[in-house]
Amino acid sequence: MILCTFGVWSQKHYLVEYDRLTNTEKYFELNYSQGTFKEAPIKKPTINKGDVIKIRSINVNPLVYQMNIQQPLQTGTKSPGSNTLSGFTDILGELNGISGDISSQLSGLSWNRPEIPNFNRGEAQSAEQQKRNESLQRLESFHSVLTESFTVAQKYKSTAELVLSTSLTKDQILQLLDSLSSELDVTDYQKNKSYLDAEIQLIKADPMLTPSDYQNLEKSYEYLKTELDSSVLSPLHFDALSEELRAAEFTKEYSAVLGYDPSPWASEKFDLQNNVSSVDYSIEFLDAYSEIPEENARYKDGLLQSHTIHLAVQTPGGFSWSTGFMNVVVPKGFMNYGFKQTSFGDSVQLTLNGAPIKSRFALATNLNYNFASSRNLIPQLNFGMAVGFQGDEKPLNILLGGGLKFRQFPFIGLSAGISFCQNYMLNNGFNLNDSFENYNTDTLMEQATKKVYTPGYYFGLNITL
Repeated sequence: MILCTFGVWSQKHYLVEYDRLTNTEKYFELNYSQGTFKEAPIKKPTINKGDVIKIRSINVNPLVYQMNIQQPLQTGTKSPGSNTLSGFTDILGELNGISGDISSQLSGLSWNRPEIPNFNRGEAQSAEQQKRNESLQRLESFHSVLTESFTVAQKYKSTAELVLSTSLTKDQILQLLDSLSSELDVTDYQKNKSYLDAEIQLIKADPMLTPSDYQNLEKSYEYLKTELDSSVLSPLHFDALSEELRAAEFTKEYSAVLGYDPSPWASEKFDLQNNVSSVDYSIEFLDAYSEIPEENARYKDGLLQSHTIHLAVQTPGGFSWSTGFMNVVVPKGFMNYGFKQTSFGDSVQLTLNGAPIKSRFALATNLNYNFASSRNLIPQLNFGMAVGFQGDEKPLNILLGGGLKFRQFPFIGLSAGISFCQNYMLNNGFNLNDSFENYNTDTLMEQATKKVYTPGYYFGLNITL
């Protein structure tokens, strides 16, 4: 229970905040205090398995993008609420369609007043001519108000399209919309619309006018009534557009417990001592409304369409066993004493069997402590024993040192350190070249020499078990 408690408290919470406008990252450690997590700015963290990673993406316009978080070992999760503004499900379609028509309608909104029949100088206009002239003046007024309505709609449209901006923050977009609100008099637009609705009926019922007199004006009026005023680009919907945008979430957060991608040589379960030195979380920005063809996407901003968050991983410290081949070195050399008969054959002489050798190979087994590390080289402490190869005798060596293990090749490591190597030395009273008569060489060797452990050093290759 105590160990479990330590494990829980050792888990840390980190927040990575990505700003899409500036393409920058900020890092925070989340400290639990009084029921809430408080953010403390830090440098880029080195994380451990089991840590909670929260990814926050800010300044992402939900009308333009939905997000997809690609986590290690996962295929990704689409941003919830991609259609956050429920009242504007087709907003992209409207902005890519109607906005272009407003410009063409306004530029093509021309009307030439039909001619009034000429009459001679000094002659009074006939009653029919006067009525015809009044009807044409009505058409002129209708044309003037209709042009004014399209001019206001064009001005509104340029600002309404800001809802699709990917280069402004939410507050900046709202400020521009609010500034337009102070300039745009929706009441006047509504009055003009009521005037046009009533006036078109009178024009169509006027016997002094023919359809050819007003057919172009009628087409523009019908477009204003049936197409424009039913879309989000109508000044009539300005307040609704502003309120819906205020409700939009430009900030998204995702949390995940750190996971690892297993190495190709490892089992399905990840070994903390092995391969992972970093993990990547990829944020993809997808079209919020895939039905809009990419070539018609008028909101392209040239910014990155994906971003990878790269976090270093620190493997925790721990113990492991290894075996390997070591070269054990003693500067004074390994002594190998023996006896040889003298030339007369009645005595033996204490000698060395060849010159002292300074090194020998040994088969070692080590208990290793692997230090926590986020680098590709993992430092180790080694303590172990090695058995040398020397005829029938297998001298023992005690090893104490350190080493390095390679994260990309977790089964292989290098080690070196000090050693205490089994060796022989002469007892007091015995010297080289001493002669002995009436001898038993086995008993005499036990009397003349003793086993000791001589300090030296070692180096070699470890293979992790």
